[in-house]
Amino acid sequence: MEKRQINYTNFDQYCPVWAIKEIIKYSEYSSEWKYNIDEVQKHIKSIRCRAGNYKIYNIKLPIEDSIELRELVIHLICDGSTLNEKHRTSKYASTSPEAVNEFKQKLSIFGNIPNLIIREETYTNHYLKCYVLNFSKAITKILSKRFNVDFRGTKARIPQEFFQGERKHLVAIVRTFLIDEGCIRDRTINFCSGSKELIEDLRQICFLLDYKCQTIRKSEGTYYLNISPDSFTKFYEDLTLLGKLPISEKQERLELGIKIINNFPDFYRLDEQILSALKESMTTFEISKILLVNGKTINERSNKLQKQHIVQRNANRNLGKGGSFSWKIL
Repeated sequence: MEKRQINYTNFDQYCPVWAIKEIIKYSEYSSEWKYNIDEVQKHIKSIRCRAGNYKIYNIKLPIEDSIELRELVIHLICDGSTLNEKHRTSKYASTSPEAVNEFKQKLSIFGNIPNLIIREETYTNHYLKCYVLNFSKAITKILSKRFNVDFRGTKARIPQEFFQGERKHLVAIVRTFLIDEGCIRDRTINFCSGSKELIEDLRQICFLLDYKCQTIRKSEGTYYLNISPDSFTKFYEDLTLLGKLPISEKQERLELGIKIINNFPDFYRLDEQILSALKESMTTFEISKILLVNGKTINERSNKLQKQHIVQRNANRNLGKGGSFSWKIL
């Protein structure tokens, strides 16, 4: 198609998709020239949304199923702000800069996106800093259209296509939930969501992976799903094949869980070992790491020692350490 206007600004010139579709439509009725989408795609330099700051170069379309694609979609469902509405930006946020950086790297499946910057923000309703990444809203539109997914918190569901595929693709879904909405306590994997339907979707994925799950429970408007300790080893092996978790504390708890499973403690000497470990004030989690005994047992024994006026528990839980109590010798 001949260009009839000189580009005096020396900037990239963009054409809306609707206009390209209209041109293709009219060309169908011409006997002299034809214009088709394949020809257009050969000459695309970059794409963006209307007046968007984030351009995607060397665009990779159509998108194909992959671990990265599934993780991006689930991240946006869990911790994204990607409403496909006018004047709304697309972003992903987490209290872990490593998690946001991993998300940033996975965006490369769409093409080259320069100038992506992770910024630090503080919110009055959260004691930890958050790390935020804004990205092209074109990605939101592509994913919304491709998977018919609404990223709105109350309406978000796992796309139907994600209930199929290779085992590693299913594991990627659970892994992403663990990064954004999960935690590890001893040998139990916990997930939470304000959406019952979404947590039921996750439970179905777990069933497809043959993970034993406990009954979904509700507390103060939040729904909780636990993967049974019986499936911890299988879960650990699956996640290991996809690489380490970007959040070091969760990776540490994952590895501790498998060490606890493979350890055979001497329960007759456990009280003595706890006291030996408590040379200074320590959390339940820190003691658990040393003795390779689950935190529930550490707390039970420490509570008994407290009644005997041998140790003392601090009144408040430790923020940023999984809410674990700390103990000290009297």
